[in-house]
Amino acid sequence: YGPKLMLMIGGLFLSIMPFSYFIGNNLAWLTAGTILGVIGASALAFSTNMLTIELLNQEDRNYYYTLNAFFSIIPYLILIPVLSYVAQQGVTNLFLVLGIISISSMILIVYRQPIFTKIFH
Repeated sequence: YGPKLMLMIGGLFLSIMPFSYFIGNNLAWLTAGTILGVIGASALAFSTNMLTIELLNQEDRNYYYTLNAFFSIIPYLILIPVLSYVAQQGVTNLFLVLGIISISSMILIVYRQPIFTKIFH
């Protein structure tokens, strides 16, 4: 299967984790959600690195990793205050918001894939 499919499946598994925390009222839900989240995060990291290796040459890859490390700070500067405010309203609300953010990002990724645009249009 390719790294694009792994990217989508990993994102789906990762987005299941906050929803399982939101609806989970026992240890089984929390454990299953955590396991799926870890599998999804591993698949996302692997597929991202494989796509980077496939699409960029060595010099561009060095720039990509440098800029990626630099620009990854910006979402944290924005999301930490916003999500901490949401968490003050209730921790379950935080997990619901995180799940919605994860699912919406996965919809955007899936919608951009050529095979799915043929299906949905």
